[in-house]
Amino acid sequence: YPFYMLAVLDKKIYVVTWLRYTLWMPLYPVGIFLEGAVVIMSIPLYEMSQRFCLSLPNNANMAFYLPWLLYAYPPILLIAGYTMLTYMHNQRRKVIGGVTTSKSKKSS
Repeated sequence: YPFYMLAVLDKKIYVVTWLRYTLWMPLYPVGIFLEGAVVIMSIPLYEMSQRFCLSLPNNANMAFYLPWLLYAYPPILLIAGYTMLTYMHNQRRKVIGGVTTSKSKKSS
């Protein structure tokens, strides 16, 4: 929020900008990992309790089994996480810049 507050005030403080485009590096992967771990750990609980599951026959004439959705969630989370990490890396490179290496050719 400090980054956006300063942007509204047309102020640029490099440290705040650097933190905004750098702190995601450890935080995003940890968040993605922990979210996936919580979902995977919750699957047996929903299988045992049958909460949020709808079985036939019923008035809606449809069935829904939440653990199947939870099994599908981690691969989707990995794809979305990779997309987010790639986007944030490109944004960081665009705003802060990145290390560029130039290979010099040796002439023989």
